[in-house]
Amino acid sequence: MNDEGIPRRLLLKRAGALGLLAALQPILPSCASHPLPPVTRSGQDSSTLSGELIDLVISERSFEINTG
Repeated sequence: MNDEGIPRRLLLKRAGALGLLAALQPILPSCASHPLPPVTRSGQDSSTLSGELIDLVISERSFEINTG
């Protein structure tokens, strides 16, 4: 076997790993790959509610869990 080239097993192993990474990309949710911009608050404190009609907005937020 030629020592200058890459062995067939190593080539197949690397190609399989690259294919696995390419296949996992669409499975990940978009919020896992892109951080969300910070929420900007205008005017009042976010814990103060007043008035007869209060509009609530439900949205996704990213957060980090430190386990170490």
